[in-house]
Amino acid sequence: MKNIKSFKHSYRIPIKSKKVVINGIGVCEAMPPGIVNRPGGTGDSLLMFFHDKVIVNIRDEFLTVAAGSLIYWDKCGHYYGNADAPWKHSWIHFDGSEACEILRLAGLRPFQVISPPAQIVEQLLVELDNEISAISPDILIIRDMFEIFVRKIVRAGVEDKDKIQIPERMIAIKEYIENNYHKALPLAKIARRFSISSPHLSSEFKRWFGLSPGKCLIEYRLHEAEILLKDNNLQIVDIAEKVGWSDIYHFSKIFKRHRGVPPSSMRTKVFKR
Repeated sequence: MKNIKSFKHSYRIPIKSKKVVINGIGVCEAMPPGIVNRPGGTGDSLLMFFHDKVIVNIRDEFLTVAAGSLIYWDKCGHYYGNADAPWKHSWIHFDGSEACEILRLAGLRPFQVISPPAQIVEQLLVELDNEISAISPDILIIRDMFEIFVRKIVRAGVEDKDKIQIPERMIAIKEYIENNYHKALPLAKIARRFSISSPHLSSEFKRWFGLSPGKCLIEYRLHEAEILLKDNNLQIVDIAEKVGWSDIYHFSKIFKRHRGVPPSSMRTKVFKR
């Protein structure tokens, strides 16, 4: 793609029937010398393509990543950039259980590094952004375009076999939390299910994903609650129960602590738009 214009767009397009959410896209975003350091991440998943050589921190290990590398972060902390020279990156922030499943089925794992051609990454991101920004965007087309994007970059990329991958058991535990966030999931119950001690589960989960199992569970619940709050037909007490909190007061307290406003205020904001 020639003469591509750089851009970055933030939006939230929930596809409720398929659970794919695109939160933002950036193409060839130019950065001054410096490091992006978000220990808590952004609450969603991230695919990032580096047009220039950068330093990244993965599981407390600093790595030099070559130009032309793409990395998948799954709801964990981010550390990347080049403190000595300007650099460019293209990226997509996304969320939703089906989005994660699309990556899994395509064979892309968190912290995996692949090297698809920059032109393919840029072209696919521009096409996806164009559909999202259309006057009448089609949410099913957006979902399919996201899957095509993932599969094409995986097919075009070359996996770096030297990178350490997340253990399958940790991936299974994270998927179990995601699929059962609406249920009571004490740490001991998860540990028993996967034949691992609670302290070891907690430390390993945080090592690989940057947050504890409990915080991961809360984030899944709060994210789903944010989506449900956009449905004015649902009462807040019903939303609280749907995402795993039987006590609406506890739900409101947790929501405000993590999102800065109570759920009622967020709902008001949504329907004032």
